[in-house]
Amino acid sequence: MSVEKRKTKSFRKKLMWYFLYLVFLGSLVFYYYSFTFFKHEVFISPLSKGNSISNNDIEGKLKDAGIPISEIKSNSDSSYEVTYLGGKITISSKKNIDTQISSLQRILRELTIKGKGFKTIDFRFEKPIVEFN
Repeated sequence: MSVEKRKTKSFRKKLMWYFLYLVFLGSLVFYYYSFTFFKHEVFISPLSKGNSISNNDIEGKLKDAGIPISEIKSNSDSSYEVTYLGGKITISSKKNIDTQISSLQRILRELTIKGKGFKTIDFRFEKPIVEFN
């Protein structure tokens, strides 16, 4: 074998080892960062995060929206029953409370304009259900 072929073979062999060394170091760095910085939760809680809201919070939000209420009760199905001028409003704790309250404002405004009264308004479903007197 000539000297040039040996040098080329030796160079290729070194280049291959450097490449394998870089791949090994890269995989070590990748695994280190994936286990340290990107920790995944092993357990998923059946309880929702951030949806825990108290009667006082709902009462404050309703007062801020200008909706006078007389009573708030917590139901066993994670909803709240609000008494408003003789009618019952059911608010779901599984949905965004602020969105439900803004929808309630719109519904009450429409009912006031039309001069209608309601018996119940239920926000537990996809669309609010209004039961009239």
